[in-house]
Amino acid sequence: MTTAVGDPERVVEDELDAEYAGVGWWGTLYRAPGRRRWYRLIPVEEVSGEQRAELLAWQTRPRRPDLVPVVREERGEQRQFGDRWFQIVSYETDAGRSLGDVLDDPEPAYRLACVAAALRAFPGWRDGVGPGLVPLPADVVLAGHRPLLLPLPAWGPPSLGELFAAPERLAHLTPEAARGLPPGGRDPGVHALAVAALRCFESLPHGGDPERLMQRTACAGVFGGRRADGRLPVWMRRVRQISAAHEELAAVTGPHGTRPEAAEPDHPTGTHATAQRHLDGLDAPRDTRPGETDPSRHANPHATARKKLNSLDDPRSTRPGEADPARQANPHATARKEPADLHGPRGTRPGEADPARHADAHHTARKERGRFDDPRGTAPGEADPARLADVLDAARHSMDPVATVGSLREAGEPHRALGLAHAALVDRPGYDLLLLAAAIARQDLREPLEALSLLERAVLADPERVEAYEEQLSIVGGLSSAGRVRLSGAGEGSADSFAERLRATATAAFDRLPADRRRDHAHEMASCLIGLGKLTAANAFVHEWLHDGPTLMWWRFDLMIDYAETFLGLGHLDAAGQISEQVRAGLKKVRENGQMARDEIHRHGLRLADFDLALLAARDGETHT
Repeated sequence: MTTAVGDPERVVEDELDAEYAGVGWWGTLYRAPGRRRWYRLIPVEEVSGEQRAELLAWQTRPRRPDLVPVVREERGEQRQFGDRWFQIVSYETDAGRSLGDVLDDPEPAYRLACVAAALRAFPGWRDGVGPGLVPLPADVVLAGHRPLLLPLPAWGPPSLGELFAAPERLAHLTPEAARGLPPGGRDPGVHALAVAALRCFESLPHGGDPERLMQRTACAGVFGGRRADGRLPVWMRRVRQISAAHEELAAVTGPHGTRPEAAEPDHPTGTHATAQRHLDGLDAPRDTRPGETDPSRHANPHATARKKLNSLDDPRSTRPGEADPARQANPHATARKEPADLHGPRGTRPGEADPARHADAHHTARKERGRFDDPRGTAPGEADPARLADVLDAARHSMDPVATVGSLREAGEPHRALGLAHAALVDRPGYDLLLLAAAIARQDLREPLEALSLLERAVLADPERVEAYEEQLSIVGGLSSAGRVRLSGAGEGSADSFAERLRATATAAFDRLPADRRRDHAHEMASCLIGLGKLTAANAFVHEWLHDGPTLMWWRFDLMIDYAETFLGLGHLDAAGQISEQVRAGLKKVRENGQMARDEIHRHGLRLADFDLALLAARDGETHT
């Protein structure tokens, strides 16, 4: 084919009738969900005869619900694509997406949810595969909402050539492996998933350049914390749970693998600053980097990694990762053999994660309390996948702006809540968030005009919903008395303009309400008109909504008093007095027969008393005149 040299992935896609899905820890993944198949292609020179035998044995292993079954490839276990031969591992699943696809999803909460699910599934995967499992995002597929692993024997890291052929593998490599050091207590699989979690917050820097990624992995962490690399909206960076999750992941995946000390979200633990200092040392034309005590040992981490991993280049002579058996020993077994090295409260070496021993964290904490000094109950560098998943879930829930703004409001911080709402509205101008922000502005901060501005945006966001119209009527109606005070201090032109704007807002809101809900808000509309001095229009409006055909609805005391106020304002004192007597008689009637709640009767009674005082003052003024 013409694409054999220029586009090898396209050659494989055409031959397998499958789609490229990403780079795994070993090999490259392709998917054909319509045929219930995923494929892993590993260059044959990377696989020894013993490893091929292991792959054949996996086809007959008992199936596990959390591992995708390995099945026999009908067209042969080894095939040539273009000018290269590959070992093919075939999996049976109809999953359409991998975790790698999820990391490209624009919704950050969905990204975190999927990575958290993978972290919770990791202990089961490790039980099924063995220690040393390193799942890259493309190695994990999503069947519904459940993550499944495309398994492979735990062969350790691939050859150095394969690592550098795919920068994504370097990004998920542990700092110890990048330096060519023993793994210590850090679980490489948990580390890889923690790096995947960090990719929910930041993009891989420097375009995935292998040399640069190796330097970062070895000395300072892959992610530099630069604002330009951030993938989250600005408002999310101001949320405590989200920034705390980001800092914890950066610390866990950093060169020392330690958990961050407790700190306020606006004051990071300094991980990124430390990383940048290391990188400055890598870039500076100095003989030694900052803090370096042994130039011969640290001068070139890339060369050190190549020296330590050169035995991986010949997969037929030794299995990958077995160049130094003492160094690659099972960390859990080493921890059991060397009790003198146990410093963590759970009896694990620093950085070691053993979810089986974390099943009852409270019991372990009680058992070990008093014997160890770590107040958090976790050894330095230890990464518990379940705990990391909880941290991600807390961050994910905080990515709902309505919930987060509401929490700040309930905590008694309305100014911060409204500020965060405004920041979130730049990214997500949602109707519910606009309603909440308007409620905070009106009820907590006593800023009705700002609330009206937010409600206008809500109306534009979803004209079919009625909540914003109802709130607009309520606010403009509540400005009836306060509005006259404000307008009195303004110039005539600005006062008229402001009054007309309020009237237009109230009228539009009332007209857009469903017909069966307008009667419930007729009093608020009448209050708007009365407060803005539109007494003739208010009188006609109230007359219309007080009558059901020829019947006067005298029990609508709010509208009845509105009606009386319009007559009082127009100078018709006798008509106003007659309506006042009707209201008084009606309140007495409903009080006697119990047809209205006492607090409601009391509210109408107080308003009627205020009206009677105004009417009496008007009559006194008329008499003196």
